[in-house]
Amino acid sequence: MKKIVISFLLVITLMSMTLTTVRAGDIPESLMNSDDAQIFFGEVLSYHPNKENPSIEVAITEVIKGKVEKGTKHTYYNPNTIGDYNIRNGKVYLFTYYDNANSTDIFEVTTYNTKTLKLKHIQGSMWERFEKYINQGKYGEAKIDGIMPYTISIIDCVVGFIIGLGIIVAIIVYKKKKEFSFKNQLISSIIIITLFDILNVVYWQWIYTSIGFIICGLLWIINPVPPRKIEKNKNIKKIIRFAGLILIIIGIITRIYF
Repeated sequence: MKKIVISFLLVITLMSMTLTTVRAGDIPESLMNSDDAQIFFGEVLSYHPNKENPSIEVAITEVIKGKVEKGTKHTYYNPNTIGDYNIRNGKVYLFTYYDNANSTDIFEVTTYNTKTLKLKHIQGSMWERFEKYINQGKYGEAKIDGIMPYTISIIDCVVGFIIGLGIIVAIIVYKKKKEFSFKNQLISSIIIITLFDILNVVYWQWIYTSIGFIICGLLWIINPVPPRKIEKNKNIKKIIRFAGLILIIIGIITRIYF
């Protein structure tokens, strides 16, 4: 009987040594100090949050830290989304895995570059530390080229452009019926960018801001309205069109880096 009790105690001791639950406030540091921890970008293949044993199947896209290989597929249990958002199959997220005794945390990010990424929907100093450690390369460095972490569909983009082009047409029609000054065009551009930036704030999608800049750039190129005082200057329309091109470039840069 004594042997059975001793054996049982040894098993419990070994389990407690190997399955260590991470304390809530120490997650960033625990991930840094653990040799078994994994941090990686992964594409969601399937997500089953409502099962008795919730799980998520992931294809590893890029490894930041841990003994896991790029291109392999793994199933992680007890998935935990950090923040209020819905997991989408086919999208790449940032994952952290400590061990089977702890949840697999999933983050939505602004970019797939560890030097510049920001964690979306996070609250509290703990996740701010985690983001800081990632940017500083404390866990390692990784970057995925060629894809962006947007979640809106192509239809959303098309609708955005249609709305913007509709605004441009309305302005041009208004100009033909009534005098349209440089000041009015400038105000119209500010309103367009502001409206699309509000969509960015609401949905946390920088592509909306990008669309706003591109639409304003197109407006200035298609319909250059010079200020009255210098409207006789032969080069002023070229300058306005060049300013429109700059706005389009800003929109493209915004899309690439955010």
